[in-house]
Amino acid sequence: MRLKGTATVEAAMIFPLVFLLLMVFLQYALYLMTWEHVQAACNEGILAGRAHVADETAATHVEDVLRHSLAGRGTAVSVRQSRWLLIPVREIKAHCLFTLFFPMKIGVCVRGYEASPEEFCQITDLIWECAGTLKEAGILTGKWCGGG
Repeated sequence: MRLKGTATVEAAMIFPLVFLLLMVFLQYALYLMTWEHVQAACNEGILAGRAHVADETAATHVEDVLRHSLAGRGTAVSVRQSRWLLIPVREIKAHCLFTLFFPMKIGVCVRGYEASPEEFCQITDLIWECAGTLKEAGILTGKWCGGG
């Protein structure tokens, strides 16, 4: 019995599957790399906030960084400021579209304190000092309301 060409037929069935698996792996590997790139761009915006850069400037900087990456299409960046106790907090959200073989959405939200490390230490020292004063006055122990 002569089986000429069986290896060719088997290879013709297996190579497209191997190629498809390689393309899927490549898509997700580049997607994760691009997601990390978007995360790093948002972290740069948070660091720019510590230098007291305006929200619009930080958003423009993040958009410029993402424009030159694989996630350049459909980029939307929003910046919001709030306060946590006495410390200003900046939140940067970036949404973009990654397309290599098929489109995938990337959404990143990064929050960070706008205070410099020195300011942050001063504020936490003030909080601990106030807590110590309240404890000495008996407010934190419950003595002021008849507790033991």
